[in-house]
Amino acid sequence: MTVRDNLERAFPNPHVRDGLGVTVVDYFAALILCEFIKNNDTTFEEDCEMAYVVADKMMKERNARYPNA
Repeated sequence: MTVRDNLERAFPNPHVRDGLGVTVVDYFAALILCEFIKNNDTTFEEDCEMAYVVADKMMKERNARYPNA
């Protein structure tokens, strides 16, 4: 996975060039985190860490399936 892949914007706006906004990996992690929070067996910090682990794996799979995206 390249740095560019982690910085790709989830909701790009062609009129904004400042690079601010949610990245795809952040978006994936946020969605995953919502599900992890429902599980009360772990701490919030553990949930956050695991959300990014899963999101990174999702990005790896996404890049493998769509190498030219």
